[in-house]
Amino acid sequence: MNNNNTTAVSGRVATRCARAIRPWSLSLFGAVALFASQAQAGVMQVDFEQQQWLYGSSYGDALYEAGDLLAHKNVLFSFGSLDTGSVGSIVDGSDPYNCYGMKCPTNNGSSYYAGVNDGWLSMSQKNPANLHGLRLLSLDFGFVETLAGLGSYAAGKLVLTANRFDGSFVQLMKDFPLPDQLGQHQFVRWNDIDNQLGGERFYAFSLNACLYDLNGECVREAGKKGSFAIDNLSIDVPEPAGIAVFALAFAGLLLNRRRQQQ
Repeated sequence: MNNNNTTAVSGRVATRCARAIRPWSLSLFGAVALFASQAQAGVMQVDFEQQQWLYGSSYGDALYEAGDLLAHKNVLFSFGSLDTGSVGSIVDGSDPYNCYGMKCPTNNGSSYYAGVNDGWLSMSQKNPANLHGLRLLSLDFGFVETLAGLGSYAAGKLVLTANRFDGSFVQLMKDFPLPDQLGQHQFVRWNDIDNQLGGERFYAFSLNACLYDLNGECVREAGKKGSFAIDNLSIDVPEPAGIAVFALAFAGLLLNRRRQQQ
């Protein structure tokens, strides 16, 4: 008799536990799904159209010098060179006079960044304590030539350097597209950057140009003639908000479970 009562009580307890666990499990699954969606929602597009790019340099204009820094959303952009002076500017592709003194790509009617004088543009996470890392997925790029010509150099490659947290790095190079039939430089899409880097996250990325010298070597220090244009960068930046949302959801579920147990 007692055994039957014990079995009946145990059955009721099991049923109650199952009823309590079921919404708990479903809610936890929903929170995990929410967290995953938040973590994947970190792909940022950089198209250089925002006003901050036009007034973000040290002098409050669209001309950037070595040492300038610009924070765009969760990414910190830094401008550098082996020398002082101008390293880049924001070009309005819809204005034929905006690229004065240079032969810029002609198939882009929006704003883009033109790096000049053998300079480079780097990007890293705005918060240096954030160790999640970045992934550079794709970008548009083209060659920029001075009106004075390249002298003994020839158009070379866009150089992408991906820096790891341990100090090591990976380097990719992509040939600049050939001019069209009118001799005008063009933008092309580099779509498989992330695949070439194996989907790895990096501490920072740097972009600059190398030019071919008379020996056929692609050199970075090319008499300040190394120039490039980039646009529509697609960067995967982990969203800290995803972690906070998951933590709040998890705390709420714990509170709900305690109430169900009481």
